[in-house]
Amino acid sequence: MSKCSICSNRKAKRVCPALGKSICSLCCGRVREKEINCPSDCVHLQKNKSYQNKRILEKKAQSAAGMPIPEKDILRDKKMAWLALHIESLLGERAARDTKFTDKDALNALEYSRDRIDRESALIITSTSDFGPKNQLGEQIFHNIQQCRYDEKRIIVPGENNTYSKEEKIKVLDRIIREIKSWTRDNAQKRIFLDRLLDRFEKIMQRSRQ
Repeated sequence: MSKCSICSNRKAKRVCPALGKSICSLCCGRVREKEINCPSDCVHLQKNKSYQNKRILEKKAQSAAGMPIPEKDILRDKKMAWLALHIESLLGERAARDTKFTDKDALNALEYSRDRIDRESALIITSTSDFGPKNQLGEQIFHNIQQCRYDEKRIIVPGENNTYSKEEKIKVLDRIIREIKSWTRDNAQKRIFLDRLLDRFEKIMQRSRQ
């Protein structure tokens, strides 16, 4: 196996599409998106972002109780905060990928998902068409909420108990919807809330790297 083309010391175990050369994993992590303009479809970049997003969720969940939020805010409850983070992560991922994605789009997705949850116990629901035009992100949020589990000592994988009640799901969605509206007011076509959300995620990611 050849040596890394950057450090010339460690074994080169991955091919860098930006350099067109083989490099080691340590150098890849050190220069990624700093000294090298990585293409968005690089598998190593995608794996790292997926890992970092997971770290963000874990960091935010651990620090949620210490955030300066109003005394009566439901996010003082760690369980509710964990569900909110799962929802916000999907909004953040979409906003980071699509610069045309606005606060209004986020509201539409959340309200669609809320309607799905609010009507999930209805006696007769024939198909998702009952909820109006399908909102893909709203569907994704809906399914993410349905699969989310929480335990105070550890994260629960899908399939176990510790599910959220319908009331809890709606309360968390309403909390995020109110926050977006409080920031955007008459400017929902912009990205006031989403830019703040991305900035918050970026700060947490920076702390996780320290």
